[in-house]
Amino acid sequence: MSSYVRLIPTTSFSKLLRQAVLIFAEAESSRLTTVLQENAVLRSELEVMRLRCKNLVEENRKLRQASVTIVSAEREREREREEEEFHMYVANGLHFSPDRGCSMRGIQ
Repeated sequence: MSSYVRLIPTTSFSKLLRQAVLIFAEAESSRLTTVLQENAVLRSELEVMRLRCKNLVEENRKLRQASVTIVSAEREREREREEEEFHMYVANGLHFSPDRGCSMRGIQ
């Protein structure tokens, strides 16, 4: 059995090789364009996320500050209520008479 090898003339081979290179270059150029477009989209989405994160951090800071203000106000009201209760206790529990001074009511 003899093997048959067909030799391609050099000019045809060069022509085919150039065509293959051009097709490959065109495909790679198209792929590069697509990747660059995707990169631009992702960069813009990243910037949007950065801004959103910055806004959420600022909102969180404001909410924490408002929470501290609310807690401080509640503590102040509680302190005032306790002070008022103490004064009521003292006023109701102590009886002042000019001749005997201060004494507990009901206790002589």
